[in-house]
Amino acid sequence: MPFAIVIFLGISVCLAIKPVHAGEFEGGYRVGKTRCTVKPVKMAYEVRWAKGHGSMFFFFSRKTPDGKYLFESEEGKNAKDHFLFDDSLFVTGTFKRSDGRLLRVRKAVK
Repeated sequence: MPFAIVIFLGISVCLAIKPVHAGEFEGGYRVGKTRCTVKPVKMAYEVRWAKGHGSMFFFFSRKTPDGKYLFESEEGKNAKDHFLFDDSLFVTGTFKRSDGRLLRVRKAVK
């Protein structure tokens, strides 16, 4: 469990802080008819596609006004790819390819 140490007038106090109840953009996902694996790497998320070669890197962009979480790929030849998750649990959402095609996203069950 994460903790914080507060120092006030030379006295240290240890406070337990509950973790935020949110998911992580990490692990296996079903994207349309294929799958991908997501792994946090420094300030980015490495995405490896089941039917692809190499990897793509995505970066957290923002939380939208309607509470969705947007991750964008590095700039490609045409445009960026996007993961748009329904909430902070990162279980369901939409993947928008750079060509405009939309695919449903669901976290894979272990």
